[in-house]
Amino acid sequence: MPNLHSRIKQHRKKLGLSQADMADRCGVSQPTIANWERGGHVPRKDALEKIADCLGVDSVWLLSGELPAGRSPVYQHLNTPIRHIPIYESTPSAKSFANAKPTRYLSLAIELEDLFALDSVDHKEFARDSILIFDRQAKPAANARFLVQNGDKISLIDGAELENPGFVLIGRLIYSIHSH
Repeated sequence: MPNLHSRIKQHRKKLGLSQADMADRCGVSQPTIANWERGGHVPRKDALEKIADCLGVDSVWLLSGELPAGRSPVYQHLNTPIRHIPIYESTPSAKSFANAKPTRYLSLAIELEDLFALDSVDHKEFARDSILIFDRQAKPAANARFLVQNGDKISLIDGAELENPGFVLIGRLIYSIHSH
């Protein structure tokens, strides 16, 4: 089972640092690093903080092998808000889209707030049962896909095409989900 000295050594090697490099960064000698890595000495609190800074890890992780609750990926995921994203049937015209009611909702843990989705999009690059999720607040970008309105027609276009003055941006495509 990994312990303090093995975590120090493994993470140092993962970063591609020699013991001498790490010693320079921590302000100690190379033999001190060697002692810590073989378990001959346990670093004091201030040295442990220097090691953690040098390795880019949390000192709690160095001691216990576990991240503090606030930095754990699980904690971060559990604290991400659940958004209930309205899903609309794919619509051929802007008029019908403007008056559409959601057919159902998709729950998703995500920080973004102003999202909507289209169901069963008839588009060659997506499978028939795909759900496309869009962000209404997204800014134009050349390397993204966008849902736009052009007169009465709604289309999915590349961001590079947004320069067309007839297009009204509805949302940026952020996810496509295929039902199984």
